[in-house]
Amino acid sequence: MTTAALVHVVVSGLATGSIYALMALSLVIVYNATRTLNFAQGEMLMISTFVGWTALQVRRAPLVYRPLIFGAILVTSMLFMPGGIASALRKLSPRQGDDA
Repeated sequence: MTTAALVHVVVSGLATGSIYALMALSLVIVYNATRTLNFAQGEMLMISTFVGWTALQVRRAPLVYRPLIFGAILVTSMLFMPGGIASALRKLSPRQGDDA
């Protein structure tokens, strides 16, 4: 095994381990705050991954397409934001019949 291959494997392992650690940390923080398991964290990870991958592809795209792609990412995130806020408010608001 060459030195370059060893460095590549170590850096790749550290990056993957960091992603797993961040996911675990986000699950723990959400659980401690709400006492509810939120398995939608994986979906958020996938959305973030696709946005990051798209941004990487934009760097390779011609200059003409870059504003269009970034605008599409912005519009898409703005479309999903109200649903996320409504979901959070529904979770945090007291239910009828519950003692506050």
